[in-house]
Amino acid sequence: EPSVPITNTPVTFDSNYPEAGFVYEVQSGDTLSGIARKLDSRVTWIQNANEIADPTKLQAGQTLFIPQAD
Repeated sequence: EPSVPITNTPVTFDSNYPEAGFVYEVQSGDTLSGIARKLDSRVTWIQNANEIADPTKLQAGQTLFIPQAD
């Protein structure tokens, strides 16, 4: 059996999040889960809406779209 090379699969993002929402500026110390909790959203919605492949790389001053449920 030949070995199959491991490839970096591109991350894909769903568009199944609410279109309504607002822009939020990331503060120092923010995490995606903390933002989702504080702003009544969901981590997966924020990740998909902003195409965040690595949630550990949030930076203060970055702006994120925060989807809101109706």
